Amino acid sequence: MTETSDTGPDLPEPSPSDEQRLAGAMLSALAGAATPADTDVDHRLTRASVSMRLFGRGETISIGKYQVERRIGAGGMGEVYLCEDQALDRKVAIKWVLGRSSATAQERLRREARALARLNHRNVV
Repeated sequence: MTETSDTGPDLPEPSPSDEQRLAGAMLSALAGAATPADTDVDHRLTRASVSMRLFGRGETISIGKYQVERRIGAGGMGEVYLCEDQALDRKVAIKWVLGRSSATAQERLRREARALARLNHRNVV
């Protein structure tokens, strides 16, 4: 009969690249499909969350100068994320337009931005 150890073999701590590969493999297995491209913000947030839960640390996700905190909504044009503008120490909402946008979609986004710019309310900065 072979003796077993309760502590197991001495193994090195996982590296950040090991953690990313494991998190990606777990997400792929859970989704039952290939891992989406790393340009997908929602996918990157999920990977960071899995890494945080498994290893106590995860990558910081940014869109330009804004640090992404979480997704707050989605619609026909894209997804909206709660972000932090660290330079100005304030929360902002960033709309991430999905796919290649047509000229019509770009104009619709401009109209939406102009409408939002006209808002004047104490809870809107």
